[in-house]
Amino acid sequence: MKKFILLVLTLGLFSQFVTLAQSNLRYKFVKGEKYSFTQKSNQAIDQQVMGQIMSITQVIEADYTMEVLEVLPTGGKVSMTYDRMKMSTVSQMGSVVVDSEAGEENSNPMNSVFKLMMKKPFTIELSDRGEITKVEGLEQIHDALLSEVDASMKMQIEGMLKQSFGEKTIKDSFKSALVSFPENAVSVGDTWSEQMDDITNIPGIVDVTWTYTSAEQLNAKVVYSPAAEPKSLNGAQVSKLEGTATYEAILNKNNWAKKFINKQDLSMEISAQGVTIPMTIESETTITLLD
Repeated sequence: MKKFILLVLTLGLFSQFVTLAQSNLRYKFVKGEKYSFTQKSNQAIDQQVMGQIMSITQVIEADYTMEVLEVLPTGGKVSMTYDRMKMSTVSQMGSVVVDSEAGEENSNPMNSVFKLMMKKPFTIELSDRGEITKVEGLEQIHDALLSEVDASMKMQIEGMLKQSFGEKTIKDSFKSALVSFPENAVSVGDTWSEQMDDITNIPGIVDVTWTYTSAEQLNAKVVYSPAAEPKSLNGAQVSKLEGTATYEAILNKNNWAKKFINKQDLSMEISAQGVTIPMTIESETTITLLD
């Protein structure tokens, strides 16, 4: 009998330990709390045009701040403000730099777009599992900025704003930089999956498998595959998408990523005006939460 009681107690303690070892992973929103991030992306693109390889390298740097404005029943409402942005591109055609902090000597019209968008907050609503449910304020910012632009440049600037800072672009950018937490509680070593499509900068189907690696680290393996029909990207048709990626996220106490690393290796075909161009893209993006 004593052995039986001891066994029952042991099993009970073990069961309690297993329960405690599970985590219900969720973003935690604390009103007034601010997060400042810096992001750097390195990208190498090879395109085969008329038998010749054309290589493009691109470095994108950005600093931005998020502040929790409101705690919602299933998430939170945060303000998002870009503080600085720079994009450097090098190809056989030369080098181009677009910089929100550029001086008058840099006449690239995109500089105006970057400068206009800095320090202009808009809002994003996020679920506690990392789903973007709403983006508000971008249209008002665009309208206000366009009212200050010379009439001869208005159409060009408007197109650039929509392409670089439109609602869908913003959603897609953050979607690929947020951890998607599972519906149920998980233990270290557990995995869960999600499928994403209709993403602006990844025109295909994205299958992501996350692993709860440790108490504060998540890793993911990503597989890209083509959509059922070719998709449009900046006026061209994209097909034969293939590739893989890895994500690594180190979480803070509120489950926001202190560091998020995204490495991608993609191939696809781009078709426009009767010409098909094979393309490969290798990229690495690191997002760091500043202290």
